[in-house]
Amino acid sequence: MYVDDLIAGTDSVNAAFNVFLDADMIMKDANMHLRKWISNDATLMKLWEEEGFSTLPHQTSDCTDPELHKVLGLSWDIQQDSLTMH
Repeated sequence: MYVDDLIAGTDSVNAAFNVFLDADMIMKDANMHLRKWISNDATLMKLWEEEGFSTLPHQTSDCTDPELHKVLGLSWDIQQDSLTMH
């Protein structure tokens, strides 16, 4: 089974991490492992990395700008928290 990207937002790092933990547990129960997590919040990124979860590097091979990441075919600028279509 293939699952594409997920875009979500929360009001706090704790809420985001709880959404992550819930999603990770649900998908693991289905023998599916989520990976390539990314956030525009450095604290959340560090928390994921400290817990050993797969995060995206700040530079992806298909983007020339280190702050741009592809999400559902859109470019996401993590500094400005904006999505653009090209």
